[in-house]
Amino acid sequence: MFKIRHITPEDAEACFITQHANHYHEGGLYSENAMKFISKFLTDSWVATVDDKVVGHVIGLIQNLKDPNIPEEYHNLIAYNPLDNCVHPDYRMNGISGALTTHLCESYPMIKTQIHADNTAAEHILLTRDFKIVREIPNFYKDGGGTKILIREG
Repeated sequence: MFKIRHITPEDAEACFITQHANHYHEGGLYSENAMKFISKFLTDSWVATVDDKVVGHVIGLIQNLKDPNIPEEYHNLIAYNPLDNCVHPDYRMNGISGALTTHLCESYPMIKTQIHADNTAAEHILLTRDFKIVREIPNFYKDGGGTKILIREG
């Protein structure tokens, strides 16, 4: 069984390893030093553990939604923005990502997130937790893939 708790600076290496086990990013999406910074200063970030081993994380921050990619009706609202929700491949399909997302839904009244348009697993988790797609942008990523922006108002 897994547990969810606040991220700590000691979690940085495990989060870094999990993130890079899931995604290849040329030049790296996050460096290990960046993860240390994130785990120290972004207090609205969480990890999932199994037997005290970090196996997943959600890293995010609270921000204003004034963004040209978000419909104007949401501008100037404050929302939690998960920047990365990641589960180590060895622990997938155990409900960890869904539990991290549910934890966010119970903790924050408004959440905005963005996913790769092909990420059907993430989309399923989000839509079953009352997120709605507010914008789709084709050819958003370097690989030519689109993105979907979703918002949940609780």
